[in-house]
Amino acid sequence: MRKTRPVHMPLRLAQAMLVMSILGLTVLTTACGGDPQAQQSASQNKAQLDQLIQHAQQIGVPASTLSPILKKEQQLSNSSAPFTLFNDQPDTNYYQKQANQYHGLQVQTQLLIATTTDQFQLQAQNDMQVFQQALSRRSAQRIGNTQPFTDQFNDDQLMLTSAKYPKDYALVSRESQKEIEALGLMGSTFSQLSTFKNTIQQMQQARIDVTAMSDQYQSDMRVFNNATLSSDFRHLGTLIDAQYQLAVVSSIAALPYVSTAKRGPGFDEQC
Repeated sequence: MRKTRPVHMPLRLAQAMLVMSILGLTVLTTACGGDPQAQQSASQNKAQLDQLIQHAQQIGVPASTLSPILKKEQQLSNSSAPFTLFNDQPDTNYYQKQANQYHGLQVQTQLLIATTTDQFQLQAQNDMQVFQQALSRRSAQRIGNTQPFTDQFNDDQLMLTSAKYPKDYALVSRESQKEIEALGLMGSTFSQLSTFKNTIQQMQQARIDVTAMSDQYQSDMRVFNNATLSSDFRHLGTLIDAQYQLAVVSSIAALPYVSTAKRGPGFDEQC
């Protein structure tokens, strides 16, 4: 069997190849990455942007208005630096541009917070003005129990004075709009009660027994004077509608008997 001899590489050649390998690896690891300061600036700006976005979410800036900023940030985060050999300037330029873009999104977010706060504040002020006008109308009409609405108006006014963030102004708007709706239903429900009362009076003049309907009306008035919520007025309005329809049916059914009672016995014979 033939023996094989090991191949020995000259020592100088081996050393040269080792040095070249080390140099090549060094070039590969240092030629890309760019300026560390530029990378740090981009990372810091991104962290600051994330904190600012979180703050905006916490104070009540709507998600729909933050969505474009979040989308742009996601696009920046998903991008990557270019790969180049022997020249790290493109990487440095990339991180510098990224840092500037993150900073631009910070400015955009700060502006969004300011404009949103102003818009919500203006809306809350307008809602409170409408609330005050509606309350004044009902107070002047002297219908229902307006004291709870007056108390709520004073509470909302205090909240408006101390409001600072969009969520604070949004709460004032929600509360005032709720009371505005209830005051509006108070007016429409009172109109229903007035119609029901007039119907009862007309039936009474026609000599129709209205004892049960009068009791219903008195009960409705007690409920009306204690109502403070929109749901209270809606429920009462539905009840009055049913009572009114029943009154109309009863009056129509009683007309022949009322006519006979008015003519008296023997009327047909006299005619």
